[in-house]
Amino acid sequence: MSKLRIPQSFKNNYKFIENFSYLSLLQIFNLLVPLITYPYLIRVVGPEMYGTVVFAQSIIGYFSLVIEFGFNISGTKSISENVHDTRKISEVVSSILLLKLILWIICLGVLALCMWMLPVMREHKILYLFAFTFTFNEFLFPQFFFQGIEKLKYVTFINVFTRSIFLVLVFFVIKDQSDYFKIPLLNGLGAFIGGMIALYIVFVKEKIRFVLPSIQIMKTYFLESFTIFSTKLSYNLRDKTVIVLVGILFTKTVVAYYDLAMKLVGLFTSLYQTVPVAVLPRLIKNRNHSFSKLVFRATIFVGVLYSLLIFIFSKQIVLFLGGEELAPAIPYVILLTISATFFAVNTLLNYYLIINSDKNIMLKTTFYSLFLFIALLPILFLKCNLYVLVIIFISSIVFETFYKLYIFNNNQSLRKWIL
Repeated sequence: MSKLRIPQSFKNNYKFIENFSYLSLLQIFNLLVPLITYPYLIRVVGPEMYGTVVFAQSIIGYFSLVIEFGFNISGTKSISENVHDTRKISEVVSSILLLKLILWIICLGVLALCMWMLPVMREHKILYLFAFTFTFNEFLFPQFFFQGIEKLKYVTFINVFTRSIFLVLVFFVIKDQSDYFKIPLLNGLGAFIGGMIALYIVFVKEKIRFVLPSIQIMKTYFLESFTIFSTKLSYNLRDKTVIVLVGILFTKTVVAYYDLAMKLVGLFTSLYQTVPVAVLPRLIKNRNHSFSKLVFRATIFVGVLYSLLIFIFSKQIVLFLGGEELAPAIPYVILLTISATFFAVNTLLNYYLIINSDKNIMLKTTFYSLFLFIALLPILFLKCNLYVLVIIFISSIVFETFYKLYIFNNNQSLRKWIL
């Protein structure tokens, strides 16, 4: 009896295991690329110019957020719920791609206006234009489609291919400090190639038809994603604004310190992202609470373990990646890795809220967290210290996590997802 049960269990979970394996492979590769390129780039272009690139990419990150608009989650949900209805999937894909095109054109116009009006952007206009090319990733790459049909192998193969192009070209194209503006261009080139390959797979291999949706249908998908976008906007107003504030209040070298610390936090959060991305379609369909509880507990355990490891080996890691020039980043690395577990738990709880159709709770908690962050900012202007900014940032994340957990614990329909 037990011999029959194991293969059956494997068969029932095959899609999840397959998708999780592909995404894990992708994340491992994504971890290796910066480990290879970061030490080279920081030494060739220097902390100051590398910080300038990071600052520009942070500004463009706001445009990326607008173009993506939360469609990777709302689109996944729509396709997962209609996975056997090709006509409906064609409608979803076509509507979202057209909405992204409109948002991309608007963002390009806003960028042009900003470069004309703001001296800091006009001075590095080529850098900002090249950085904007990375928005091809949000515009062209239909990740929501691959998530919805649970074929994440395409996401892995395409990303590994395009990141490999970036990896090789970095060592041939970036030769000295004057090449700093080419770094985002290489990223943008990979994003464009990846997007075109992905669209070929969607419309040719998967035989999805492009249909011209009515304005009413497009409005429906736009409004469905608005709450998710509002939540992401709140997160990014906090997360990306920190880098912008660092760039304005301190030097671009300090931006490089902060960026390195956040990259190490991102190692865990990016690895962890494979879990909710892989399980989202499955939980939408079967709402397996036993499985959701297991994922929740594993997230906390792995997050705490990761933070401890970074705390112990922070000095060795920073010196390996950035050399002695980035040694001042060590205290910020230690402080920010505390937030890694809270980042991961927050993300997971947001997915559970979306599945449970409680997006308003997600929006409310995020707004309160953003309000706390803004309310504490005057302390930064009084003290003008990066430690103060990092502590304000971490405090808002910790507050949001515990507030969400409080809501889950006191709501019977939500409590069963985690306890």
